[in-house]
Amino acid sequence: MFPGQTELSKTGAYQVRLFVRGEPINVIVDDRFPSLNISAAEGYTENYPLVNDKASVAGAYWLVILEKAMAKLNVNYTGINGGQIGEAMRFMTGMPTNEFDSNTMTEDQLWTHVTNGFAKDYNMGAGCQVSHFNMISGHAYGFIGHATLSGGASDGQKLIKMRNPWGINKYTGPWSEKSALWTADYRKQAGGYETEDIGEFYIPIE
Repeated sequence: MFPGQTELSKTGAYQVRLFVRGEPINVIVDDRFPSLNISAAEGYTENYPLVNDKASVAGAYWLVILEKAMAKLNVNYTGINGGQIGEAMRFMTGMPTNEFDSNTMTEDQLWTHVTNGFAKDYNMGAGCQVSHFNMISGHAYGFIGHATLSGGASDGQKLIKMRNPWGINKYTGPWSEKSALWTADYRKQAGGYETEDIGEFYIPIE
C-alpha cells in the first residue's frame, strides 16, 4: 500500500497505492492534515488535534496518510464520510468482494461463511445496523478470529472475535471482556483472551 516506504518521509510526500475498478493507481499526498484551531493554552487537552483519524498510540501515521489519499481520490474528506466495508476493501486490495445479510441466514449458514472465510485468509468485517450493547450503529468492525468452546456449561458455543478500528472496546453484551460467562479454561481456548481495552472482543454467533 506504501510501495518502497517504510518510515516517515523527510520531504513530507507519500505515495499510496489504491485500486479503482481493480486497476492500481498511485496517489501522492503530503503530510499536511486538517486540524482544529484549538490549543492546550485555551484549556483544551490537545494542541491542534487532527480533525479526522489520529496517529496510533505507538505514533504510527499510516492510517492518517491512507485516509488523506482516499479523500484525494474521492474529491475531498466529505466524499469518504461513510460507506461500505466491501467498498473500502476493494479500494485497498483491488479484489472482488461479497456482501451477506446475516438477517436472512441461519446461524449455521453464517458460521460456515465465517469459518470458510478465515480458512481462505479473507479480509472480513461486519457493519452494525442498530446500536446494542454499546456497539455503534452505522459503524464497521473487523473479523479477526473465531472460536468454538468445548466443555463446561457453554460447550459448543461459537464465538466471533471482532475489532473496533478505533482501538477501544465498549461492547457490554454476552461474552464481553468482563462477562461472567468466561472461565479460565474458556479464555485459554479463545487464545488467552484478556480484559484489555484494545478494541478486540468476542460476540456469540447467535
